[in-house]
Amino acid sequence: MDGSWLVTSRSRSSVKRWTVPSGSALPQAIVVTAWEVRNRMPVGFCVLSGSQGERASMDELLPHLRLGDVAMVDRGFPCERLFGHFIAQGVDILARMTAGVSAWAETSAFLASAETDLVLPVEVVDPDGTRRRVPMRFIRRIFPVGRPKKGQSRDAMVLVTTLLDAAEHSAESLINRYQQRWAVETAYREMKITFAIEHFHSPDASRIVEELYALMTWLCLAAGMEAQVNALLEAKRGPNDPEDPQRWMVNRTNLHHFTDQAFWASASPDTWALHQKHYQAHCDTLVRYAQRRRPGRSTPRERLAPFGHFARGS
Repeated sequence: MDGSWLVTSRSRSSVKRWTVPSGSALPQAIVVTAWEVRNRMPVGFCVLSGSQGERASMDELLPHLRLGDVAMVDRGFPCERLFGHFIAQGVDILARMTAGVSAWAETSAFLASAETDLVLPVEVVDPDGTRRRVPMRFIRRIFPVGRPKKGQSRDAMVLVTTLLDAAEHSAESLINRYQQRWAVETAYREMKITFAIEHFHSPDASRIVEELYALMTWLCLAAGMEAQVNALLEAKRGPNDPEDPQRWMVNRTNLHHFTDQAFWASASPDTWALHQKHYQAHCDTLVRYAQRRRPGRSTPRERLAPFGHFARGS
């Protein structure tokens, strides 16, 4: 789960519903989405005002989670109430914790120790308001020796999880699993650059939300195609572990192109048989041109338009 700022068009309804940052003329909303990480499929999302914060999305996103899911969240999400609701719903947690001056007491105690993997009691708040302490596992990531990559820092990275069995879930495996969350950042980048979602066709707030629903539906179709291609890849090349830094990956430009063709072809019942034939051909092409991921690449996270921009319709 993660959120991203979205610059919207200006209208009376959008100004009333969302936040207009100082120095900007355009309202900005926060889109918080729960993603199935491997295929980048959105399973739930909500649109919030900046005054609400990302945690406010949990009341809408929690119903989309099921028993046995693992919720991965970044530093802005962890709180006692959220952890309590996850545990009550049978959802495991893999969260990055703040390690600075505002760190939890348990995180500070863990950092003060010499341990890199330690189980500590953590206080959570159940849905009925009951406070209790539950065992949670703290993991410290050991960064490699040498100068950090561009855009990175030496800040301590601490993960907390309810996956307590170190034999079944090693620290290295959980760190690699958490790093898969970067796919969410890529998904938001695609939404803003590839699909130019911030260039809304209407300035009205309700219409803007409708466009987001349309895009999320399209992304589900793309994720469905990617899931089928991944299955074909495993059948052809063997197991393709999502935690493998050199796993086989689908060319996303081609994936988006083929999804677009499939989307419009399936809109007409007269072309359904032809659509099915082309769809399978598209999947075979994606398998043929899949490439291994190149590890070690790094790009700094820089917001290029911190005060928004003028979108169409504004």
